[in-house]
Amino acid sequence: MKTIEIAGRQAVVIGSRSRNQYSYQESPDGMIVIRQHQMGRSQHRSPEATQAEPHPPTLQPGEGPGNVRRAANFASAAAAHAVNGMPQASQEDVEARLAICRACPLYRVLPPNKIPKSLAELDEVGTCTHKSCGCYLHSHPTANPSKLRWADQKCPLNKWLPVEAKPHE
Repeated sequence: MKTIEIAGRQAVVIGSRSRNQYSYQESPDGMIVIRQHQMGRSQHRSPEATQAEPHPPTLQPGEGPGNVRRAANFASAAAAHAVNGMPQASQEDVEARLAICRACPLYRVLPPNKIPKSLAELDEVGTCTHKSCGCYLHSHPTANPSKLRWADQKCPLNKWLPVEAKPHE
């Protein structure tokens, strides 16, 4: 079990393997619980993961920031990331962040015609509809940049905060 801090609150990540699916819940006592469901070669989810993760809604026209605002938000984040030395989050942190995003009411799944060609092979690409975000959200380790992978970045609603950068390999 691993304890992390999210939005200034203690959170617990249950599990420690790298091929995982995550789910996120807030317990009655206010603790944020991130469950890590190990994925086997067959890629079947555990029954708990299926129950804990309802499919998020699909992005509708007019939701979220427009393309110009989205590009400006990303450029601002990329510039700050470069100034900070481009620290990278671990795959475990990226997957935990994505689980938090997927549980957020502002998360939307991109319809196939809105997914950039460089991400087309991924099973799901989401986006944050917050006016100061709009990022493409996925956990693929080498696909297009995602703020989830940048250790120095945070959610605009402070649902997840900067994390310690992974050591350079």
